[in-house]
Amino acid sequence: MKGAILVSTCGTLFEASCAALSRAWPSLIRAEGVAQVCVTGGGLFNLYSGADPRWEWLPDTAGLVEDDEVLVGCAIECRSEGVVAEAAALIADEIDDPVWLIDGDGVVWPASRIDVASVVL
Repeated sequence: MKGAILVSTCGTLFEASCAALSRAWPSLIRAEGVAQVCVTGGGLFNLYSGADPRWEWLPDTAGLVEDDEVLVGCAIECRSEGVVAEAAALIADEIDDPVWLIDGDGVVWPASRIDVASVVL
């Protein structure tokens, strides 16, 4: 399974993400700390809470967040770049705080502007 990390300064990132995704994908199911949906043509999309961005290698975030802001993370597993980009955009539309996706190459994408042809999961 391919994946990425979704990060934001939103303290309720997982809950807000689940709310946004369940509106777009009503078949989304949840269990403690995980949400999953089978997306037509895109396979499974899994979202996990509690992915502490400090556990992951983070690229330079200078200019993205203030020094005293805390990033919250959610891990994503999905094999479809298009589904990940769609999900990230849905989440970004829901949350007032900035949301980014860190791809498999460490590239930081604004969640609402992921280039499906270039993002690496």
